[in-house]
Amino acid sequence: MMHCSQPLNPMGVCSMTSLEKRLFHLFDRADVKKARLIESVRVSCPRVGQVSATLADEEGQSHEVLLELSVGRRGGMTLESRCSSRTGRMGKPCALLAAVILEVDRRGLFSGLHDHTPVVLDIIASDQEDTVAEDSAGASDGIGDESESEGVDRDGSFSNAASPARISTTNQVTRGRSHRGREPHVAVGKRGSSRLPVWATDLEERRRLVEPTVRTYALTIIDSRRSTGTLVFVLDVAASSDAQAAVLIPCRMQLDVAGNATGRPRPIVLGATDWEAEQFDTQERTILAQLVGEIGSHDSPERRTISRITVSAQAAPTQLAMLCETGRLVVQPEPRRSPETVLPLTWDDGRPWEFAFVLEPEDTVTIRAETVKEMTDGEKPLPRPGKATLRGMLVRGSQRKDLREPQAILRSGLVIFADRLARLAVTESSRSPSSTGWIEQFERRGPIELSGTQTDGLIERLALLADVPRLELPAWTGWRVESGAPRPTLVLDDSSTAAADSDDDSVDPVDDAMAADSRSQKKGRRRVVSRVQLVGHIWFDYGGIQISADDPAGGAVDAAQRIFVRRDRVAEREALSMLPRYGALPPRASENGDDALTHHVEIPRARLDASVSQLAASGWAVEVAGRRYRPAGSVAWNVTSGIDWFELAGTVDFGGISAEMPDLLAALARGERSVELSDGSIGILPETLAVQFEPMVALAHKHEGRLRYGRIQVALLDALLAGQPQSHVDEAFEKIREELSRGERPEAEDEPEGFIGTLRHYQREGLGWLAFLERMGLGGCLADDMGLGKTIQVLAMLVRRLAVMRSGGILHRPTLVVVPKSLVFNWMDEATKFAPSLRVLNHTGNTRADESQSLADWDLVLTTYGTLRRDIVRHREIEFDYVVLDEAQSIKNAGSQAAKACRLLRARHRLAVTGTPVENHIGELWSIFEFLNPGQLGNASRLKRFLVGGRSSSDVVARAVRPYLLRRTKAQVLSDLPEKTEQTIFCEMGESQRKSYDELREHYRVELSGRIGRMGVNRSRIAVLEALLRLRQTACHPGLIDPTRIDETGAKLETLLAQLGEVLDEGHKVLVFSQFTSFLAILRRHLEARGIPYEYLDGKTTDRQARVAHFQEDPTCKLFLVSLKAGGQGLNLTAADYIYILDPWWNPAVEAQAVDRAHRIGQTRRVFAYRLIARDTVEEKILSLQDRKRELAESIVRADESMISSLTAEDVELLLS
Repeated sequence: MMHCSQPLNPMGVCSMTSLEKRLFHLFDRADVKKARLIESVRVSCPRVGQVSATLADEEGQSHEVLLELSVGRRGGMTLESRCSSRTGRMGKPCALLAAVILEVDRRGLFSGLHDHTPVVLDIIASDQEDTVAEDSAGASDGIGDESESEGVDRDGSFSNAASPARISTTNQVTRGRSHRGREPHVAVGKRGSSRLPVWATDLEERRRLVEPTVRTYALTIIDSRRSTGTLVFVLDVAASSDAQAAVLIPCRMQLDVAGNATGRPRPIVLGATDWEAEQFDTQERTILAQLVGEIGSHDSPERRTISRITVSAQAAPTQLAMLCETGRLVVQPEPRRSPETVLPLTWDDGRPWEFAFVLEPEDTVTIRAETVKEMTDGEKPLPRPGKATLRGMLVRGSQRKDLREPQAILRSGLVIFADRLARLAVTESSRSPSSTGWIEQFERRGPIELSGTQTDGLIERLALLADVPRLELPAWTGWRVESGAPRPTLVLDDSSTAAADSDDDSVDPVDDAMAADSRSQKKGRRRVVSRVQLVGHIWFDYGGIQISADDPAGGAVDAAQRIFVRRDRVAEREALSMLPRYGALPPRASENGDDALTHHVEIPRARLDASVSQLAASGWAVEVAGRRYRPAGSVAWNVTSGIDWFELAGTVDFGGISAEMPDLLAALARGERSVELSDGSIGILPETLAVQFEPMVALAHKHEGRLRYGRIQVALLDALLAGQPQSHVDEAFEKIREELSRGERPEAEDEPEGFIGTLRHYQREGLGWLAFLERMGLGGCLADDMGLGKTIQVLAMLVRRLAVMRSGGILHRPTLVVVPKSLVFNWMDEATKFAPSLRVLNHTGNTRADESQSLADWDLVLTTYGTLRRDIVRHREIEFDYVVLDEAQSIKNAGSQAAKACRLLRARHRLAVTGTPVENHIGELWSIFEFLNPGQLGNASRLKRFLVGGRSSSDVVARAVRPYLLRRTKAQVLSDLPEKTEQTIFCEMGESQRKSYDELREHYRVELSGRIGRMGVNRSRIAVLEALLRLRQTACHPGLIDPTRIDETGAKLETLLAQLGEVLDEGHKVLVFSQFTSFLAILRRHLEARGIPYEYLDGKTTDRQARVAHFQEDPTCKLFLVSLKAGGQGLNLTAADYIYILDPWWNPAVEAQAVDRAHRIGQTRRVFAYRLIARDTVEEKILSLQDRKRELAESIVRADESMISSLTAEDVELLLS
């Protein structure tokens, strides 16, 4: 048999799921496809649960199929089938059987099957095919014959008689799959046809000695639900209507053998003696807990008994939906006449229904033919019907339901239909008695009939109702219904005033009750001071239709425009609730109470300006003595181009009247919150306007009240406009912006002629980007990650530039490249290797004075930042073709002599090269870009103030420099670069080193805590830095503080030497970095004592290139000791694959630079980088600070936020803890 099981529904309520979904996974896909093509299937139902069908196969031969649905012996249902086709006679699923099942589904013949009832498909084979199967089995499998000849059961047990020959699909499908798709055999042997195998005979003899001759076993499963039934909840429609909430009656219903609920629901009392918690299964107890809480136990002092459950409006969508989903919520259509008739309810999860007035034509509207002239004369009103009907209906989208269709409509927000529950849109008005009354009236009395010509009068009268339900009007009425948000309007009359009494002029009365009390109590003992109040009227503007706040009507009409407006009472109340907060008071009646109120609100004259401004800013339209106060709308920006500048104009819309930038800036400068508009009204400036204008003003120049930006600031202005909702630029600005955007997607250029080597794909894109900057006449910063070949890209660009000058007849001028001292020889070697056609001059030695006059004869002139400072007087007279700054972060301090000297250089083009354009804070970008494109980021002090704005300001600057900065990381472009592994090794200090560190830390902690408390952290910064330096040195080695202890072993030294012994023995090459050259000196003593060869490089090393070449090329030199600051730039040390950093630096970018000396292009092995940290020292705290302040480090143009400059008192306390 083929099983298709589903979890059993406790109710067993029928919910149609097709046989196709249940059984078609058992059929071959080709058969299913054929079945869908069979069109003519004749079906009859001889009796309930039986289907007889006749249909033809592909060859036109007629076949019969019989289906019979019965209760299975093990629960669920069995669908037996017989088919006269060849495949069906063999007991296999076939296309004809599938076609009949599809037809049964289409007609819903077995729709009574519940979703969760298991169904077993049993295909009965014919006798002829059984015989064939028996013969085939006997010929092919002797063991099978033996086992089945003695009556081996399907489950493997033995019986005394063999089963009748019948082929079931369970055997075929299961066996077929276990034999990897081969056609299974079916063995049905004849009794006594052959002997049992030896093992089977032995087993049978032993069984007969142990078990009785005749084996019988009765399986008994006690189903408590069969005796007690299942828990259901009957929805009491009548009680629910009276209570205006869902009233449920807990009941029990019996289950039939198939697990389906049957019979009459029997009410039960929860908590009574007969129905304790133990009588319910786990699911029933969970449901009851959600509905009524836990059923009282024997130990509870108060035992609750519950016979009815009322579900609140708030809980109905969840609790009733849960009951519907589990099949436990039912309804009795006729509880008195037919109580045994029970229908399950489903939960309608669609949109809520809404009560509405619907105007419909009673008769058909006839439309006559029109002439061409009539059709072109313009729009004409649609013809009206002779009769019309106003109905009360439930509407949902395009659906309509008559009020008589639901069994009940509950004010709590439920609609009870015959077979389902749905939500009813409940608004405050719909909960009111009048709204419920309209539903009851239309249910009881039916629709209202009228003639088509009377519809206008009906619509106008509907607007006078206190609570207007939703109204749906057909097009032929010519009316449209609007229900937008109202615009509150306050009209203050300066001529009409009211006198108010108060104890003092400086105190405003709070409300009318307090004022009444003050008049009635202690009247003779207080000083009465008259105060003048302005009186006002409140209106609500619905698209031009004014409705007085005290108008009782729920709507209004504009007969001329044929507009019907439904009032939004909730929005009106929210608007009115603002009035007390802004100084408005309720009207005060006269003391004798004779005078009727003639106004809605009063505002003290002394608070007039503040109240009006606050109300207008909150969306109120305010008018005082005929002068309107307008709230501000959106801010619009407009950019126009000048000769060498862009002008930014901003306007603020005040309800159709605009205020321009000069007036707005002047008002903000005076600290005013309003501006006089061109029509004489007053525009209320929002509090956020100054915040919106501040970034625009910060980096611009003011010219006649307007803002101007230099032409080089186009990207900055574009970045500022990116955060504005409305902006418009002219054609010239848009053209430049588009050209800059192309630079963000550079096109690759091939290697120029004369360049030796092959550029990688991203390097060719870099060459294309440099060519783009050259064409645009812009300076740029090549900020690729360290080790990606920035020098090679620049050399390729210079070779290309030399060819351009020669071919274009451009006057030859040399290129000046400024580099750190350590990189001079690296540039010379790279130029010789990749650009041998360039004439390169090393302009750094003592002989450079004699060469100054002949610099024009060279293509590439190399100098250092220190040499440039001394030679700037001569160099500023020379106009270079390119000035290139390598490691451009060297000029991050704009006030340094090096930065000033670089800005004095003259060149056609400027270029900065650096892997870390910002090492400490984003303000350092100003110095680099002031060199590249003077004025691009405005004034340095203004930029600094602008960046105080936080992350959003930094994002603007980052966006402004993006077109001029190209940065790619190794992860982005080098998929073939070996993996880099970084690890921190924590070292435990010995007793002597720990004692020295703790004593020093306590000394500085006491000293600095008092100093910071007296002078603050900023004025104590030098002392803090000294303390941190000494503590870091002590954590590295005690000999760095006390020279007499240099021969002692420290924790880091011991760890490093142990690691080196293992790594060097394995043949690896190692780099060791430290920022303390004195620590490297101590390490050198220990290496020399052990006879370990090494190379060494620090800031004083002169033959740097020779030492690098020795380490790179000599296989016997496996160790290189490098000063962190001196060796972190420009060195190519790819021979190393192990790196040790002996002490952490404040700036993790410096450490990253050191690691990238080995992890760069040319590295073929996996790189391992280790950072040695002394446990429980300031070094561990530095790592914590790095993690806390790493946000800028992950930005596209940043490396890290300055640790030292941003230290707080809490940071110092952490470091010294």
